[in-house]
Amino acid sequence: MKKIFVFLLFLAIASTAFSQDSTATILDWKTQLAEKVKNLQAQLTVLENDLADSTHAGERFSEELLNEIYASQRQLEDLSYQFYGRTDFPTETPLEDLPFDSTFISEEPSEDMPPTPPFPGGFPGMKNNKSPRTIFRFGFGFGFSDVADLTDRTTGVLFPRFDTYKSGYTSWQLLLENRLGKRDTTATFFGGFNPKKPWKRNDQFKNNRASIVYGITIDRNKLIESGNKVLTTKATGEGNFEEFASPVKRNEIVINSINLPVMLQFKAGKNIMFRLGGFAGVRTAARQTITYSENDFDFERIRKDNFDLAKFNYGLVAGFGWDGLYLSGKFNLNPFFKKSDTYDFRLFTYGLTFSM
Repeated sequence: MKKIFVFLLFLAIASTAFSQDSTATILDWKTQLAEKVKNLQAQLTVLENDLADSTHAGERFSEELLNEIYASQRQLEDLSYQFYGRTDFPTETPLEDLPFDSTFISEEPSEDMPPTPPFPGGFPGMKNNKSPRTIFRFGFGFGFSDVADLTDRTTGVLFPRFDTYKSGYTSWQLLLENRLGKRDTTATFFGGFNPKKPWKRNDQFKNNRASIVYGITIDRNKLIESGNKVLTTKATGEGNFEEFASPVKRNEIVINSINLPVMLQFKAGKNIMFRLGGFAGVRTAARQTITYSENDFDFERIRKDNFDLAKFNYGLVAGFGWDGLYLSGKFNLNPFFKKSDTYDFRLFTYGLTFSM
């Protein structure tokens, strides 16, 4: 019995010791966890403070950015007022779609500043807000050339036969169009270019009906003689046509001149127009090229001379068609030759002219 009692007493003492050690271990764990929680709370506090500082910095940056945008908007309005000179543009809210709060910016235009224009048909920075009254036009014309025979024919005189459809002319034109009438000040001009509709031009003279067109043209007339008669000069210097000794395959007379036209232009509707006026100019060069056969060989003879051709030209000019493509004609009132009384010819041309 004693042994049993001693064993039970040993077990009781051992159990008490083990219980004390477990309690101490749990207390240590609780202390460590409490310290970790405390450290995490401190770190969380630091993060919250940093986040608050970042939020304030972001708000300050947004405010500075909006102030810069507002200042730029004011400068743009000032430039628009200087360039356009108008105050009747519709009011727009340029910052209404911004993703952040911009309510502190007034949407109403200031009293001393016009609202921002929407730039219809142009770009900011163009100082000229008026359509030019005089515009430049470049043109090119081509067609047929011939002579009108007004001669009182007498026996024994040889007359040439010019082939109208083989003869021709070309004309390079540098013209100025001075529009008459008043500008339409309700339409704003931006250099004549409309980015929304590039095929249409913004022009304050688009309803203009009358213009004066003048400038300079460089003309080249080519006459093809279909017979065997060539252009020569008599001993007295008069122009004359003679029969060539050999069969002629091609007889070409080229006359170059520079002319100064002045025309009055009228418009019917938006694009249809017609012109009527006169011109004066000077002959710059003349050349005759003869291709003929002799002894089964072909020869070409080129002769440059004045051939008694009129030095100065003057006459009538007219045109009808669309603005940019029209039928044109020109009739010389001066005689074809300067001295010759045998031939009373008048040079005339007709064809198409492209203008831009």
